Amino acid sequence: MALIFDTTLNAEEFKNIVSGHEKQSTVENTQISDFTLPVEKIEGVVFKHTKWTNIDASKKLFENVRFEDCELTNLNFRDVTLINVTFNKCKLKNVVMNKSKLRNISFIDSHLISTDPNIDNNYLELDVDKIMFINTELDNIGFYKSKGAFIFDNAKLNDVSGQSLKSGSALYFNSVNAFDIDFSRSNLSALEVKSSVIKNSKANGCTIGKLLLEDSELDFPISGGNSFDTVIAKNTGNVVIAGTPTKKVQISGCPKDTRIIMVGGDTFESIEIKDCNADDIVFFESIGKYISIENADIYKLDFRLSKIDHLKLNNINIKTELYYDSSVIKKLEATNISFGDGLEHTRESSNIEINADK
Repeated sequence: MALIFDTTLNAEEFKNIVSGHEKQSTVENTQISDFTLPVEKIEGVVFKHTKWTNIDASKKLFENVRFEDCELTNLNFRDVTLINVTFNKCKLKNVVMNKSKLRNISFIDSHLISTDPNIDNNYLELDVDKIMFINTELDNIGFYKSKGAFIFDNAKLNDVSGQSLKSGSALYFNSVNAFDIDFSRSNLSALEVKSSVIKNSKANGCTIGKLLLEDSELDFPISGGNSFDTVIAKNTGNVVIAGTPTKKVQISGCPKDTRIIMVGGDTFESIEIKDCNADDIVFFESIGKYISIENADIYKLDFRLSKIDHLKLNNINIKTELYYDSSVIKKLEATNISFGDGLEHTRESSNIEINADK
């Protein structure tokens, strides 16, 4: 059934209601269409059950404004300033907010969607302090070259791009279901993924301060980055951060269906893997100070062409393949090691030998 609105506002009526002598704190059951906003600032207004269509609000200021149960379609929000603005139970379709300044913005129980084939990134180059997407769905949304903290909580993301987020940005995913998202080449103080399922996605070539993966399912690499300070993965399989200089890595509690753990690449300070089951654990061509693998039941362990100051292996069962050709290990601790029947074991040009305990 089509929505019925009590009032349709023209530009002059809109001006009177939001800032003139007829100013109202709540505007509801109203249709707002086909004009340029005639005021520079909208402050302290609640828009409830309103429908906005073909409105030009570029370079305007919205402060302490709330949209409740609204539809916003084909809006030009380029270069706007939004301060303390909430969208609750709203649908935003083909809203373009490029190069806007956002302070304390929330989308709650809402849906953001772009269907315009002529617009690749409808939220690009945002200047954000914090923006929250709570129980909100995003389809074909682009945050290219934006800056800020993006918080997704109980959200659903499909075809969302945040490539090249600028220094000072952060990404937080909690209880998120995401498909085909891309935050590659971003400079992040933090990337946190908790209790989420993220598939067919990318986060390559990033600089990340703290990377936390917890109780999640991933099928994409966070690899080929510039540098990571700290990587912590708990109860999350398929951790691939290879090819990135990394200071500290801690991986624990990998699920039994984990296919691969791949870390290292350039240089690292420490890698600690504990209580994990995986098909492959690989850190070949690595240079680092300390590697510890404890309580692991794996098929392949591969650290060929590596230089490691201290390698500690404890309570490890290696079933099919063990490779450390051309590796130089200054100190080796290997205890409670067992091999599978018919293990393929190569160590050519290495200064150490790992043997199963008798």
